[in-house]
Amino acid sequence: MSLLARLPEADRQLFRERGRHMVECLLAHLDADAPAPAMANLHEAAGHAAEYGASTAALGASLSEGVQTFLRFRAPFIAELAATARKRGLDTREATGLLVDAESAFDELLLAFMEGWQHG
Repeated sequence: MSLLARLPEADRQLFRERGRHMVECLLAHLDADAPAPAMANLHEAAGHAAEYGASTAALGASLSEGVQTFLRFRAPFIAELAATARKRGLDTREATGLLVDAESAFDELLLAFMEGWQHG
């Protein structure tokens, strides 16, 4: 049984809200027109990821279990980006660049999550 499935609904809702905020910041990072706002949004997303990690540690989850829970958000996020790229009519180069940037940013968030778990 997954970590989220074992939690009461109120706790699951907190995880969902934190995840939504993290994704909003990540999308703002990817959509930013200049490096400074992009980095500010990524930094904010990383803060949410670290909080997510600390929360999973506080619940007694192992790092592996926490990462597994965190990664559940990656595939739907990448799928949504791919759909957005198609809707916007991005060419192959633009769409590939967007997905590569997203994957790199998500890796940063995963590292922030693990840091949060270690200090949680």
